[in-house]
Amino acid sequence: MSMSATELTELQAFLQAARDRATLLALPATMQAEDLRAVTGAYGVVEPRGLVLTRCDEAAAFGGIAGTMAQSGIGIAYTCHD
Repeated sequence: MSMSATELTELQAFLQAARDRATLLALPATMQAEDLRAVTGAYGVVEPRGLVLTRCDEAAAFGGIAGTMAQSGIGIAYTCHD
């Protein structure tokens, strides 16, 4: 489920009120490249400092993630599997 523009604006205002915040965006490593770009673009308004990649054990390749990182400027903060 995606967030509406209004919900993203509210989330951005909420996060800006928090001092010394480190916002991370959690995404599955199995997500298609096009969807990764769309999600990181939409959530760019909350200025995430890094990506948390889940389901890394299920990903056959990480090319979409590398391209998304390069395009968005958001690096990987953590990875996990299970």
